[in-house]
Amino acid sequence: MNRPRHIVLTGVSSGIGLSLARRLSERHRLLVTARHPGDALGELIETRPDITFLAIDQQQPEDAASKLAEAIEARGWDWVDNAILNAGTGWAGEPHLEPAERLRDSLNVNLAAPIAIAHGLYPFLEKREGRLTLIGSTAWKGAGAFAGYAASKAGLHGFARALREEWRGRVSVQMLHPGPVKTAMHAKAGFDPGWIRNLFLSPDDMAMMIEKAAARGPAFQNLTHFRYWNGAGLLGRNL
Repeated sequence: MNRPRHIVLTGVSSGIGLSLARRLSERHRLLVTARHPGDALGELIETRPDITFLAIDQQQPEDAASKLAEAIEARGWDWVDNAILNAGTGWAGEPHLEPAERLRDSLNVNLAAPIAIAHGLYPFLEKREGRLTLIGSTAWKGAGAFAGYAASKAGLHGFARALREEWRGRVSVQMLHPGPVKTAMHAKAGFDPGWIRNLFLSPDDMAMMIEKAAARGPAFQNLTHFRYWNGAGLLGRNL
């Protein structure tokens, strides 16, 4: 059996992040973050003593990165095996109607904070030749009604490409792009997908694919319905 890993996971209050926390905390030691823990995460933490929760606001990227590094040291971790940066936000509508404040939020949470957090995690990841997994979206190539969100994820993809080269041989960097998932994000963004939401993957199914992709380590991968039904959610090893 593999030894328990030290894993940092952001954006865990609900959706994919919460499903990942449930899966990974069965075997590993987790430091998880969100703006607020929420009832579901609170219940999970009560039953899993190897989860440490840290409240951070990724709308304040430098502060979030600093607090996370301090929390790792306070927990007594000398290293981090895996970091999965999952937190995200967005707004839906005509691009020219997107409020400047909402656009700044998307760019901070989806791009600036992951960059700052990645830099802060480097010393801990490098000690074990760990892996940084950045969670994007298949919308990064462009998606109707999600221009600002798509731009932030495209920027994150570019950052991953550069970081893979800069950290080559020291820290593995991968970029995973989930397709549509049945989470509260669409409602929070002000978007109703209608009947097609029935075709979206569940957070648990997507979390399963993310974990297996994080274990395999492909540089870039889209995690879609097609890949799920071809076995990506069931085949392969776990972390």
